[in-house]
Amino acid sequence: MKRVANETEGGDSVDTETVLDALGDPDCRLLLDYLAEPMTAGELTEVCNTPQSTTYRKLRTLTDAGLVEELANLQRANGASRYAIAFERVAIEREGTSGLGIDIITRERSAKERLAAMWSQMREGT
Repeated sequence: MKRVANETEGGDSVDTETVLDALGDPDCRLLLDYLAEPMTAGELTEVCNTPQSTTYRKLRTLTDAGLVEELANLQRANGASRYAIAFERVAIEREGTSGLGIDIITRERSAKERLAAMWSQMREGT
């Protein structure tokens, strides 16, 4: 496991309020409940019985918070991304008198998942 203090796996800064807002959102928590295994947005839309636009919006919220990662699907012709939980544990800590801090402890990823995440990042950059 890797400890990430106020940043995502890619090293991007994560705002404490962004993480707390995502965890406080019932739709985001529902998506997390179904992501025991990586799923596409279409699959999540179906099992959660939510509008597709809501599913994509909530997945973006969770991704921005560093709680979910988008994995490029290297095996499907249509290239539909799958989404996976990106953490083992989220710890909220008091930081002196300045407020709260978030530690996101990421889960160990397989080589296939690391490659898919890297490919997703490369697609975003183009």
